[in-house]
Amino acid sequence: MILLNNNDRKLIDTLTNCLRSCYECRMAVAYVRNSGINPIIDDIEQVIKTGGKVKLLTSNQMGITEPEAIESLLDIGVEVKIFINAKRTFHPKAYIFNGSGKSEYIIGSSNLSRSALIDGIEWNLYFDNLNHNSSLIESEFDRIWYSNE
Repeated sequence: MILLNNNDRKLIDTLTNCLRSCYECRMAVAYVRNSGINPIIDDIEQVIKTGGKVKLLTSNQMGITEPEAIESLLDIGVEVKIFINAKRTFHPKAYIFNGSGKSEYIIGSSNLSRSALIDGIEWNLYFDNLNHNSSLIESEFDRIWYSNE
């Protein structure tokens, strides 16, 4: 397990490396901003152009997610689901990457914003599928993705 804190190790570097080696990416973040999409949109688009899939779970709570950022992702083929539930908030920050023979995960405090990816104080843990609990993360993503929320 590796700590990504944007000091010793930047989230953007690990995120980019994971995107460049995966055929499927699933992201669950509370907020999406253009400043977080712009540094990685080419890598996201490359996953899709090579036949891969990218899914994003996010929310529109508190008006922080920028509609233009969502539109940019939809334009390149990202599947997007907006979590809407008046009784519950949506606040995870998880990135799942499936590649040939290896799955990688980033779980922590970072939404998709420039600050979260590059220079904000964030605590994210990176690990791969050698961790026996990794399938729980994928199952939880799928549970919400296929729910009516």
